[in-house]
Amino acid sequence: GSHSQKFLQSYCTSDIIGWDRVGPIATAFLTRQGRVLADGMIYPGEKDDQILLEVAEVQKAALMKHLKLYKMRSAVTIRAASELTVSASGDTMDPRTKALGARAIIPNSLDLEDDSDYTRRRLTLGIGEGNELTNAIPLQCNFDLLGHICFKKGCYLGQELTARAFHRGTVRKRILPIALTSPIDKPIDRAIPEINFSSQLPPPGAKLKRFNAAENDTVGDIIATHGPVGLALFKLDFALGQTSVDSSIILDDSSIHSDLVVRPYLPEWWPAEFTSPPNGS
Repeated sequence: GSHSQKFLQSYCTSDIIGWDRVGPIATAFLTRQGRVLADGMIYPGEKDDQILLEVAEVQKAALMKHLKLYKMRSAVTIRAASELTVSASGDTMDPRTKALGARAIIPNSLDLEDDSDYTRRRLTLGIGEGNELTNAIPLQCNFDLLGHICFKKGCYLGQELTARAFHRGTVRKRILPIALTSPIDKPIDRAIPEINFSSQLPPPGAKLKRFNAAENDTVGDIIATHGPVGLALFKLDFALGQTSVDSSIILDDSSIHSDLVVRPYLPEWWPAEFTSPPNGS
């Protein structure tokens, strides 16, 4: 509809008004409490007043209800585009990082490739999406680092808490990729560890503790897994605080075989200015 850009500008974290409509942009929709309701992509539609939103299937119903609640008298039509689907191929690159590869909206009638390779690549790069992030804090999801949030735009729903945390630098936890590997006496770095592909990480919800540490010394929580790779929400003073060779960066969980450990690492897109623990940690 004619108000589609103006309407979305008030409810998503990205800048729709300044968007050039050339390719997709990453975005998120927040609750009044500043938590993630849905994350996804915004694509240009066939018409100038048409915008396509890509969100995970598990988030679609909640986002539709959310947007229709605030639609009121806006000249906007909101519907599920069941005739379309998402493909990890095409001519446009994923706006979060080029390492994810291509991203495109295609007709639902076309044959889709197996998404298991995409899922493993995404988790190996430390990028969460969909239900993995529902009700999470946006900056802990690295939305500020991956281009989901524009801090120069005007107000949007959930903005106040997000902007306050960003400008105060009070982010104490962030999502990082993890891999199941053999114990190594080496500090965290950008190199993906040698992964034991015959093993499985513990399920989401498992607590990660310092290797040989006290029972209550939890430093991370697993939020997604795909075989031996996954994502965990880490305390940054632990994950980024290792400046020398120190076996305490190796993590352990009672459900993992004794000769394997869970290890975090920095993905290739991780900004250099975020390799030190937050101030005050």
